[in-house]
Amino acid sequence: LSTFSAIYSTRYHESETAGGLHYIAIAVGSTIATQVGGPLMDHVWAHFKRKSGNVVPEFRVPLMIPGAVMMPAGLFIYGWAAEKEVAWIIVDIGAAIFSGGIQIGSNAMFAYLIDEFEERSASANAGARVLSMAMGFGFPLFAPQLYETLGYGWGNSLLAFLYIAIGIPAPFLLWKWGAKIRAIGRPK
Repeated sequence: LSTFSAIYSTRYHESETAGGLHYIAIAVGSTIATQVGGPLMDHVWAHFKRKSGNVVPEFRVPLMIPGAVMMPAGLFIYGWAAEKEVAWIIVDIGAAIFSGGIQIGSNAMFAYLIDEFEERSASANAGARVLSMAMGFGFPLFAPQLYETLGYGWGNSLLAFLYIAIGIPAPFLLWKWGAKIRAIGRPK
């Protein structure tokens, strides 16, 4: 978001009003992801419940995977389309994919935390948001320099590569070792 409006004024020479309309892409990506992701997560959860006969928070993990793939994919499309100044709609499609990935992945993560921490779920979700909010606060402080130095293509690629290294392994680790990780903090 720290670069979104600047792209349309500097690369596409649009007015602030016209550039502001591109935020619709973020809204569309988020809306579609929540409308599809929520029912799909419920369907996946019910499938695993029927299959195993019990309920564990890891049944929420499969929906983290599409989100983990969509976020870097959206960043690559968004960044390189802006870098090469291809049609503005491609930049918007990248932003929609990225924001959809955020919604699907974070909704599954928050459902996981709710399933795990039940009566303390508000605190667990708040704790999970701390890093996100800190990044949301701090990123605009260095984003202009990042994109000035690397450009939109490599700047977004750097963020996408970081996310691939951290975000994509997380669902697989939770699926395989989630129960063991959750057991660490439990009284014996």
